[in-house]
Amino acid sequence: MAKIRCLECGSDIPRDAWSCPHCGEPAQAAAGGQTAGAISTRGMLCVLLLFILFPVLLFLLHIFVPEL
Repeated sequence: MAKIRCLECGSDIPRDAWSCPHCGEPAQAAAGGQTAGAISTRGMLCVLLLFILFPVLLFLLHIFVPEL
């Protein structure tokens, strides 16, 4: 597993770690990976599409096109 150096304390941490296990400094800036906010936003968009917009669209389709 590739390691990177923590910018705060200088210890080696795994590249896929979210934060340094020694000092707690967030590691995504040093790793260049996705941030937790980007993952959360994408996840919330999927939830919005699957559980809110899709059923509403099906309901409206059923109301306005009853022969389907």
